[in-house]
Amino acid sequence: GTQGPTATSGAVSAIENLESSLSTISSGIKTQAIPASNKLANGASQLYSGFNTLQSGVDKLSSGSNNLTSGLKTLASSTQTAQSGSQKLTDQLRNGTKKLATISTKQVNVKHLSKPLKAKDSDTHKVPNMGTGLSPYMIAVGLFVGALATGIFYNLNEVEYKPRTVREWFFQKAAVFVTIAVAQGLIVIGGLIIFDGLNPNQIGVTFLVAIISALAYMLFVLMMNLFFGHVGSAVALVLLVLQLSGSAGTYPIQLSNAFFEAIHPYLPMTYTVEALRKTISLNGNPAFDLILLLIFGLVSLALMLIGMTIRRNRLVETSLVN
Repeated sequence: GTQGPTATSGAVSAIENLESSLSTISSGIKTQAIPASNKLANGASQLYSGFNTLQSGVDKLSSGSNNLTSGLKTLASSTQTAQSGSQKLTDQLRNGTKKLATISTKQVNVKHLSKPLKAKDSDTHKVPNMGTGLSPYMIAVGLFVGALATGIFYNLNEVEYKPRTVREWFFQKAAVFVTIAVAQGLIVIGGLIIFDGLNPNQIGVTFLVAIISALAYMLFVLMMNLFFGHVGSAVALVLLVLQLSGSAGTYPIQLSNAFFEAIHPYLPMTYTVEALRKTISLNGNPAFDLILLLIFGLVSLALMLIGMTIRRNRLVETSLVN
């Protein structure tokens, strides 16, 4: 009982000291322990991230090491191949040196080595001169000009008497222009053979090509005149001018421009020139060219007969005029 106040005073003092110590501990925890713990956590996070980066680097290093190992193996293999090839080259050069040592250096061997080949020219088809080479072109031009001249001076629309039928009218006129066309073919080829020394490889077929070409041209020109009069003659003249370049009579058509290359297959003179080349110089078969010329002539004949049927009532009888 008597020590109670003393004990109480001591207890209060101890409690006050404990409270002060707890405050100090609390303050230390707030100001030192917690920040240190946060720093520790951040350091642990950075350490973990660094570990992951390190792990990735280790993986890349491992992969690179594998690639390096594979490359070294390839390099070793290539080195062996190069060594083998170098050895083969050395052996071949050594053998070649031995063989070269046995070659004679005489003048005859030098000539053989410097000129191993001797060129020899030969013509598949002999053409004696420039005139023979150009004759197919000029024959075709001459026959077409002959057809133009006939068309100017011989008018299908003028008859001595009015025929009763188209057939009668046609044969009345055909007796003249067919004779002229055949005569043109015979005179052109015959004149070249007799006076200019042309020597066709296939004389008979050459005459045939000229006659068929002359007939085809004649039928075309007269048909144009029948339908269009003098305008038809002008159109036929324009066609002649186009054929001078488009028929490839002087140079291959590949040396012309794109326009003449495009119209080349559709020009009648193209096939006359080709056929005459085959019969005069090349010993070829002109059957294909003759068929196309015949088709051209027959189409012109068919159109001519159609025009005669239409125009029979408009004929002019020259006997009445005279």
